[in-house]
Amino acid sequence: MRSRRPAHLIAGILLLAVSAAMLWPLLWMAASAFKSAADVYGAPGALLPSRWTWENFRLLFGMIPYVRFFANSLIVSLSSVVLTLLIAAPASYALVWANLPGSRLIRRLLLLSLTLPAFAYLLPLFFGLSILGLADTYAGLIIPQLNVAFTVLLLCRFFAAVPRELIASARLDGCRPTQILWHIVLPSSKGPLLAAAFFTFISSWKAYLWPLMITSSDAHRTLPVGLAFLMSESAS
Repeated sequence: MRSRRPAHLIAGILLLAVSAAMLWPLLWMAASAFKSAADVYGAPGALLPSRWTWENFRLLFGMIPYVRFFANSLIVSLSSVVLTLLIAAPASYALVWANLPGSRLIRRLLLLSLTLPAFAYLLPLFFGLSILGLADTYAGLIIPQLNVAFTVLLLCRFFAAVPRELIASARLDGCRPTQILWHIVLPSSKGPLLAAAFFTFISSWKAYLWPLMITSSDAHRTLPVGLAFLMSESAS
């Protein structure tokens, strides 16, 4: 045991050093929010500002409706997560346990859809939603960002791991498919559900090109688009 202590100590020191190196940019970014322009450009390596100021925040909230953009991003991202799971969970259960004809073909088509570049369908999607009157609306923002194909494929892998005997016994007891999904399959797949929710939230939160195309007013613009406008105004 004593021979392992130096190795553990060295590993701990290395982990602390790597953690500090990774946290330094985040700490510098947070501290720079309270710096003046002279501190940022005059002493770029310094962590703490020579004079703390709130001027950057005043300019931020004065140049763009930051709170509105943040709320829009939150609404769109959370709605995308909820709708994606509501659609993908029953679809995955049906593909795995309902013995649907062509279920394997459907999975392959879903996998094929993930290989398509976004530029291949953005313009048709934009024109279609514009014809339906969904441009510059929350629905127009949310519907194309539903991460259904990836989530269905992810959940299918884990739903298939549920013991077949458990599903069969539930059916013999008279459980309906919705009861089996809600009380047996979903509780045993909490990890994949959380992972799918996380991926959907992040992809929707950081989306830029589609919100830029479909929105035309500050009422529905998301935070990435608003920050891009802020950077263009600051540079001009």
